[in-house]
Parts: sequence; structure tokens; C-alpha cells
Amino acid sequence: PWPAEIDHFSASMLKMFDRCPEQARRRYIKGEKIAPGAALIQGRADHAAIEHNFKRKLDTGEDVSVSDVQFVFAEQLDAEIEENGGVTEIDFGKKVKGKTEKRKAAGAMKDSGVKLVTAYRVQECPSFYPTEVEEMFEVNVPGIPVPINGRIDVVGYRQVAFAAPDEKQPLRIVDRKTTNRSFKVPERDWRVQAGIYMLHRWLPHEWHLSVKTKEPKIITPDQHEMEGLVLKPSPLLKRQTTMKLRHLARAFATMYAAFGPDEPWDGAILHQFACDYCGFRSSCPWWFTEYNLASRKAVVA
Repeated sequence: PWPAEIDHFSASMLKMFDRCPEQARRRYIKGEKIAPGAALIQGRADHAAIEHNFKRKLDTGEDVSVSDVQFVFAEQLDAEIEENGGVTEIDFGKKVKGKTEKRKAAGAMKDSGVKLVTAYRVQECPSFYPTEVEEMFEVNVPGIPVPINGRIDVVGYRQVAFAAPDEKQPLRIVDRKTTNRSFKVPERDWRVQAGIYMLHRWLPHEWHLSVKTKEPKIITPDQHEMEGLVLKPSPLLKRQTTMKLRHLARAFATMYAAFGPDEPWDGAILHQFACDYCGFRSSCPWWFTEYNLASRKAVVA
């Protein structure tokens, strides 16, 4: 039986279930929400600022000013913090505690984020011309009873410096990531998401990385030794993506049939790195002993 609570899949939902079924149960079956991490808040604001630029460029053919992009980022960051209950509700990591420390962390995040979004606007936007921005789509995969919904950041082309102005350049899907470190090849779950996008648009998929180093770093496949950050469509990739999606859908339905919506599902206990960044950890049955012991020690003290 298919879970009545699920009327569609998304790349985010499937990636979460693949990482930790229990986290997916609580987020998508039970509808529980947790305090967002600072990285997620910054990433959303960065995304909104560049989206604003490309939407305007789609209409006018020109980028907005650098100061405009900076303003949209700062405004969106403040709005994200406010919508999530204020700065005290944002997770800045275990070492940042208390209202004062969180306010300082929020200020530092805004300063570094402005630099990061500025670097992308200055280095990459002038040569890229969008044809679609924030394109919503829905694909149906045989064997999966619900559609897979998604949203592509931007589709467009890069105007090569030595090319004629009217020379048609190839389109590509661009997926922007804000990260703490550089990558020469995409992460495993990025490839699954790219495969889903390509089921909708049969185009090369490339990643642009905005790396949150002291001096912001922008990485794209056009740079030397970064050619691995582009994935080209192929029948093999389509087949493997379809197989992976079917496997995840079957596993999701099986887990639901076995345990239902209220009993705990399998956890990511063998991948503790994922648990370290999960807001459900303190109430997760897989970590109950750890937190129960800590509570007992606190009571004794």
C-alpha cells in the first residue's frame, strides 16, 4: 500500500530518505519541523539574490547592479531569520550558544554572505544568459505511483568571448551550491538530483560552487581541472537514475507498510556524520540512550 500522506516525491525527500528513513518519516510523514541550520539560511538568501539577478536579466538582457544583489541577499537573510522565529531559533552549531553569541554569528554570516554573493555576481553572471529561471516541473517514472516534482535553478548558455554575438551557444542546466569546501566532482546525492532534472530537460547539468572560504571562491566546470563538475545526459545515466528512483520508492513503501507512520523507521546510525547535523537527534530513538544518560547525569549533578 502506498502512504496516503505522500502525493509526490522530490529530490530533497528522496535524498533524505536515502540518508535516513527515520528523518524522512518525521519530516514528510509526520510533518515535524526543526530549527534550520545557519548554512541553509545563508544558502536560501544567496539563492534568492542570484535568482533576482537572472530573472531581471531574462527580461532586460542585463545584470542588475552589484549593490542590488547585495541588498536582496541581506533583506532575504533577515526575512529568513524572522520567519524561523528570530536569531535565537537558528542553529549555528554546538559552540554557539546564547542570544549574544548567536547575534554575533548572524552578523558574521551576513558579512561573509554579502562577499560570497558579490563574487558570483561579478565573476559568473556577466557571461551567462538565462533562458529559464526557477522552472517548475513534474516527471512520471514508470513503477512509481506518484509524480516527482522539482525546480531547476536556471537554464541558459555562456557567451564565449571569441564567439560571434549571433552564434548559438549550447544550453545547460546550472545548479548552484554554497559549500564550505571545494569539490572536483559532484557528491553522490547531487548526481541523483541531476538525473531527475535530466528526465525533464535532456541537457548537460553543471554545478557552480560558491565556497565559503575567507576570501570567497567561485568554482565552475569552465575552470581548469574542474571539468568533473558537469554531467552529460546519456541513456545509461537515464537508466541508472530510473532504477535508483524505483528502488527508493519501493523502499519507502516497504518501510511504511512494515512500521506505519508512527513507529520509528530505520536510522542513519551507521553514518554518524549525518546524525551530527540532524535536528531530530536529541529525540531520535536511535540516540535515546545517549541523551537519556546525559539527562540522568544532569539530574544527579
